[in-house]
Amino acid sequence: MASVIQFQHIDDFVQKLKLGIRPKQSGFFVLKYEQIPYECFEDLEAYRQNYFEITLDVSQACNIQVDRFELPSQENRLTLVSPHRLQKILSQAISLHNCKGYSLFFSPQFLGTAPGNHEFSRDYPFFDHLNFPAIILERHEMAELYDLAGKIYYEYEQAGEWSADIIKSYLNILLLKAKQKYPIASPKAPIDRNQEIYNTFSHLVRDQFREHYTVRDYAGMMHISPKHLSETIKKVSGKSALQVIHTNRLHYAQALLQSTHKTVAEIAYELNFESPDYFSAFFKRLAGRSPVRFRLEKTNNTSERPLATY
Repeated sequence: MASVIQFQHIDDFVQKLKLGIRPKQSGFFVLKYEQIPYECFEDLEAYRQNYFEITLDVSQACNIQVDRFELPSQENRLTLVSPHRLQKILSQAISLHNCKGYSLFFSPQFLGTAPGNHEFSRDYPFFDHLNFPAIILERHEMAELYDLAGKIYYEYEQAGEWSADIIKSYLNILLLKAKQKYPIASPKAPIDRNQEIYNTFSHLVRDQFREHYTVRDYAGMMHISPKHLSETIKKVSGKSALQVIHTNRLHYAQALLQSTHKTVAEIAYELNFESPDYFSAFFKRLAGRSPVRFRLEKTNNTSERPLATY
């Protein structure tokens, strides 16, 4: 039975792929597709990691899944994945022979941000766990970012005294360029107290929804009353606090149903439901069909899905 691998450090990922190399920079690693054997990805199971991952696919590479989002193989795809998102290379992956592109991996600390930093994901909406994690670029746009990634790769290989600082500067430029192309604009207005409560709540939920699933739990963590939390979340988002919690639990369950062979019962208990029947009723109420039906439809329709329009 397939399981979800948890990569704590970039080194763990590199060792799993058996690349025979070690990262030259602390908290940063880069792969150039033309210089790695495609076979190393063939047996990679569904995984999560505690670091960021950016891939620039100039040519078609792999069909992948990030949480509930399926990303068909496509030229000029820029994928930006924040820590803890569920990833999987789908079985329809195209051979990586003759592929062109880069993969960049960096820890939150490398860019000077703390893990789970609320403002960082607010500034870069593609790193929000509820948002689509990819951008399909025009050819000239990808050429610009590919050139930038090439400069990062050069500095990485040089491993000079100032290489880490230069890489950080290039990374910041790349992220700003990606933000410029991303279809969801980040808000410009100053954050008021209600927005601050919403941001804190939503990030706490994303980190802890598997263990905590009541409004009272999160209100206690935030030192406010459940009523005040519920009213604030409704005012800011139009959704109740409980809906936000349920949405995160549902999306996680959907990702596991699509990316692993875990049984419905195993998923139910992983999400701390009292029983598989209770989980199935919850899932059907929110998704409109049972977990078994959802998995069957996704399995049958994967190869027929249209390309994403983001």
